Amino acid sequence: MARSAVAKLSSLLLTDDVDQQSRLVGCLIGGFIYLIATGVKIYEICTGLVERRELIALLCVLMMLTTPLFYLLIRSGLSRHFRDPSLTMAQMLTGVTITAFSYAISDQQRVLSLLVMEMLMLFGIFNLNRQQVRQALGYTVSLLAITCSVMSLLRPQYYPLKIEVGNFVLSAALLASIAALAGQLARLRGRLKKKARDLEDALQSIREMAIRDELTGAYNRRHMTELLDFFLKRQRRSGTRFAVVMIDLDHFKQVNDTHGHAIGDEVLKNFAACALTTFRESDIVCRWGGEEFLVLLPDTRQSMATICAERLRTALAARPMSASVPALRLSFSGGITESTDRDQLCDLTQRADKALYAAKAAGRDQLIAL
Repeated sequence: MARSAVAKLSSLLLTDDVDQQSRLVGCLIGGFIYLIATGVKIYEICTGLVERRELIALLCVLMMLTTPLFYLLIRSGLSRHFRDPSLTMAQMLTGVTITAFSYAISDQQRVLSLLVMEMLMLFGIFNLNRQQVRQALGYTVSLLAITCSVMSLLRPQYYPLKIEVGNFVLSAALLASIAALAGQLARLRGRLKKKARDLEDALQSIREMAIRDELTGAYNRRHMTELLDFFLKRQRRSGTRFAVVMIDLDHFKQVNDTHGHAIGDEVLKNFAACALTTFRESDIVCRWGGEEFLVLLPDTRQSMATICAERLRTALAARPMSASVPALRLSFSGGITESTDRDQLCDLTQRADKALYAAKAAGRDQLIAL
């Protein structure tokens, strides 16, 4: 029961989106820093450690309003319209500005503001790229220099110039060190992202190699078998039929015997290219084995499959099959069948194969449907 309540509260506060959860957690961590700082400031007011109580109260209000504002922007999804949906840069620079204001009004208790400023930089800077790191460092150091200079002129009794120079130099050095470390982390993150992309590209290549015929670029028999099985299962669920065309290149052995296997490979590649461009984008071309190809036509009845296959026969008759043997032309025999509710995978392919052999027996260069 308690776990269920916690889960519901977590879902309400952080959403179920993993990316949004990460952004919101970062925002709430920043809010925790503000909360601690606000508590310290309230303590200073209550104990009389600060003189300008109205300004300190205003500071507390600003700190308590900042986190809810950014939280609502992220939680509502409005931040998705920005280049950085986490609003890291905006949150960090807002925090630095508020902290500089805190430094200017805290008088003798101002050192705490420097610590908070460095915490905010440390919190946000590791999520930025190298250019953003330089921009954040430049803004923070410049704002700190202006604040120290102005306060040493306006309230020298609380902000002696010598002490302000020391505070600035030490803080700037710490901030620069944080930025340098963040820059190294950004470079490391960039290399890791590149390696991840390279790995994904390699995996994609491996996946393609696993399902493609290396010579022709058409799908291989194993992948086509998986696709046929999928479409048969889909048909049993939805009743959506499909057609297949079994193709055998006519007299292909004579091409190899007469012109050599290099020309034979060129013929296979050219036929596959012709089939891939002639059939519809939704149709799936596979090299079934040797000079045999199988084409799967989703959501297609036998009559339409016949029209598509005839279109391939027409295109193939006008297409040169080899650049080195321009006169070489190619024809094919085809068997066409449509899936039925009772079909198993072997039934479908055997029926298409039977239709193909009927076309070959009838003189080749033709299509027969069963």
